[in-house]
Parts: sequence; structure tokens; C-alpha cells
Amino acid sequence: MSTERINTFPEAEAYLESLINFEKAPGFDYAESLKLDRVFELLSATGDPHLDLRSIQIAGTKGKGSTAIYLDALLRAHGLNTGLYTSPHLITFLERIRLSGQMVPKEKFTRWLGLMQPDIENRKTTHPEEHYSFFDVLTALALSVFKETNVDYSVLETGMGGRLDATNVVSPDVSVVTSIALEHTQHLGSTLSEIASEKAGIIKRGAKIVLAEQPDEAMSVLMKASQDTGNIPWVIGRDILVTRKSSVLCDIEVDGRRFDEMFLKGWGPHQQDNAACAIAAMCAAGIDPDIDATRDILASVVLPGRVQLVHSNPDVVVDPAHTDQSAGLLFQAIKHRWPHRRWVLVFGCGRDKRADMMASHFAPHCSAVILPDETHSPRAMPNEEVVEIFGAYDTDVVSAPSVSDALGYAEERATGGEIIVATGSFIVVGEAMSKYGADVTI
Repeated sequence: MSTERINTFPEAEAYLESLINFEKAPGFDYAESLKLDRVFELLSATGDPHLDLRSIQIAGTKGKGSTAIYLDALLRAHGLNTGLYTSPHLITFLERIRLSGQMVPKEKFTRWLGLMQPDIENRKTTHPEEHYSFFDVLTALALSVFKETNVDYSVLETGMGGRLDATNVVSPDVSVVTSIALEHTQHLGSTLSEIASEKAGIIKRGAKIVLAEQPDEAMSVLMKASQDTGNIPWVIGRDILVTRKSSVLCDIEVDGRRFDEMFLKGWGPHQQDNAACAIAAMCAAGIDPDIDATRDILASVVLPGRVQLVHSNPDVVVDPAHTDQSAGLLFQAIKHRWPHRRWVLVFGCGRDKRADMMASHFAPHCSAVILPDETHSPRAMPNEEVVEIFGAYDTDVVSAPSVSDALGYAEERATGGEIIVATGSFIVVGEAMSKYGADVTI
């Protein structure tokens, strides 16, 4: 594309799309492609904003985005200005960078990308084999915006892994590791201990540590990393206690401090654990949460795209479940909220995901499964593979040209009171939310 100076937000979007994006790349060498030295170089050109920020960094397989949103909301409820950086986005790049809960203004986003553009282009000349990636640039942009805005805390969700993730340029005040499961095995490792080693890369000397409940194999790695850096972590089940009263109500205790009768809009025990990690991160940062303010904010926080009803008559629910465990949690959530309803499933997932395990949760409850041919991602699992997986069940499986078309087909199929569920990836969820004009406000 042209290297003329970026002046408008559409130009900024197009420029970002022109950069190599490992979120969408079907295959790449993890250790060779993700380089922190590259990110430090770009940050140096923008004034090293990461050195002036108080940061709370969150890694994990499941729940890291929800934990980040809960934490950001809690910090704001206690009068602090925040910068929130999450990924991936559902509808617009602007979702990834939020200032005190609001998406970064298009003008600020465009201006900063324009300021960074000469350095991005210069590296294409000096390092033709290793350009700045989409995530390198977006991370540096977010940190620059946070510094310019003088946020009190930046809340950073890692992208992939932790050790080599672009967000790992910070020296966090608090490091949080949410639940770990098998994911991105071709990049992070084929065992829980290998994956945990990558996530443990955010555990650094001087940081307070908060750990969600983990499989033993993962927990041993995280505890060793904490010990090696001289930290004693707070761990759910030991220092952080969650007493579940229902699927949306719990008591939370953090290092002896009680937060009773916490009602969450987000459904399920996993969201209760995510909220507990967020409260613990606040306490670890030296902030004393007000119990009433904490209760009020947790009851109001919306988690965009997570078990979210985006359309009625027929009911359409979206959720980005893309692991065996998250698929099981989605099934339980829908069973709880919409009992005895059959599904029409709109499904698409990455080629590195366990579609067979997800199908085992979904297919027995579906009257039909509709597979979009086009999800705008070269990482998508080919439909013929998905058809074979769902074909093992007594379920009608058909294809549609796009997510939007698949949802249209689903509406035609949902004539017997079925609920339409769009899931399997953030891309499927984002396109469904766009079709129905769903809100991404947090």
C-alpha cells in the first residue's frame, strides 16, 4: 500500500491491516516471529512510555480478558484513571485500547499511528526480513496513549503466551495468571507445563503475583517461577477463597478480607474466579477496595461477547468458546439460562483447535449446525474437516457463504423455539455482533 502519511482513521485501519498479523497467520515460527527486542526498539522511538506506567499484566488461557475488564472497572470505581489493553477485538480496533472505560478516540489513535509510521517504514528498509508486526505496533501505540493520558494504571492482557508477548516489555506491579489449558500447542508447547512456562514469563522480580486455580502440572511451574523471583503468590483456593452460592452469586475472601454477596452479570463459576482474581490484583497493588463499590460494579460490568444475547425472536447468543473447557462452560451457561431449548449452532474455529472436543459438548443439543465458509481468517479450520467431526452426530450439518449468511440460515431453521448459538472463535462472535448491531461497551 501507499506510504503516504496517515491522516484518517480508515487510512489507519488499512495501514494496520497491511502489517503482518500473527493472530491471523496460519503458520509461523513462534520463537523467531515474536521478538521483544523489536518492541523495545519501537517503544524507544516513542519515548519509552512503558517505563512511566504502573501496570497490571494478565496472562492465561481462559478468563484473562474477562479478568482484565473486571479489574479495569473496579479501578475506575475507586476513582482511578485507567488504560485497558485487550485482544482480540470483536468489531473495531478501537476496542483494544480503552481510556477509563471508553474506546480510544479515532483521532488520537490515528495521530499516534501517524507519528509511529516513519519508524515502522524505516524498519522495513533496515530489517527487510523482520518488520514490526500488527501486535508490536498496536501494543506500542497503546502504551504511548496511556502515557500521554497520564493513566494511574494500565491493565494489559497478553496476546499469545506471555514470555515473548509484546506486552511483556513492562515491569508490572502485579502479574495475574488465569486458568491455563492446552492452547496454541504448535507454538507454546504440547503439555500444560510447557504452556505454563510461557505464561510464567510475566512473573518478574518485584511484582506481586495472583494465580487462579490450575491443574497441578501448570501450578508447579507457576509456583517455581514465583519462588525464583522471590515472590509469594496469592492463589485461589488458598489465599483467595470463592464460596459459590449460585451461578451468579458468591462470597470472595482475599488474604482475610471478605467481599460477601457479590452478584455478577457474567454467568458461571469461571467468572466468579475471574472477579476474585481482579479483586486480588487490586489488593496486591496496595489499593483497599470498598466493599459496597466492589459489589455495585461487579453487578453492572458487561463482558462483550461472553454468553451475550445479541438478538431476540429468535434468541441469538454469542460466545468465543474455543477450547474444550470453555465449550463445556458455554454449554452449562446456556443450559442454566435457557433450559430445555435445542440449538441451531453457527460454528467456526481455528485449525489448531479441538473441534472434536467442542462438538462433543454442542452437537447432542443441536437440531442443525451451520458452518460459514468465509471467516476472513487463513487460520480457520477447513469446513470439510468440521463437517466430518459434526457428521459423527445425528445432526444436520450445512454450509453457508459467510457468518452473516449462516445466521440468516439459522433464523430460518429456528422455527421450533430453538436458540441460535454463534461460537468457536472471536471472529465468528465479532461478525455476529456486527450483523445485529450489538454493543461492545464495557
